[in-house]
Order: sequence, then C-alpha cells, then structure tokens
Amino acid sequence: MRIDPVAVAIDLRKRYWSFNKAEYEHLHAKLKQGTTWSERLRLLHLCCAGMMRTKLGEAVLRGDFADDDLDHPLAKMASELADTLVSEKSPYRPRN
Repeated sequence: MRIDPVAVAIDLRKRYWSFNKAEYEHLHAKLKQGTTWSERLRLLHLCCAGMMRTKLGEAVLRGDFADDDLDHPLAKMASELADTLVSEKSPYRPRN
C-alpha cells in the first residue's frame, strides 16, 4: 500500500488547526506551572481555532465584531499569549 504524502500533509494540517479540547485544557492548566515557548504558540493556535467555532469567530471573519466581543475568554487568552509571544524575550519576537 502506497502512502500519499499530500494526503498525509492535508490530514496533518486539518488536525493541527482543529480545536482539540483535551490538548487545550492540558496546556491551559500547565500555564500556571510554566510552559515552553512552543507550547504557548500551540495554545495560541488552539485559542484561535476554538474562537473560530463561536459567534465571535464568525463575526471576525465578516469583519463586524465590536470591542465588547473581545471579552470572550478565548479572545482574552489569545491576546495575552500573542503579547507574550512577541515580547523581547520570545524566540518568536519580530526581528526587524
């Protein structure tokens, strides 16, 4: 049986960008104890994937959300994580 590398890559991408509640809960709980930079980045991606499953995500895609909409817990966490990930000490910080 031949494995199709394109199909494998597509499946990997779909799984990575799908909200995984167990993984989210694990990383969220681990935040208090300390997480690696890559775990914070993954948690940010999970927050974004989770938001896209809500009315906020639909509003963001349409471009018609209000500032009050950003009070959503996933939006707050995503904002905090993004701030951390672009901070001076982060390996993901902007370089230019």
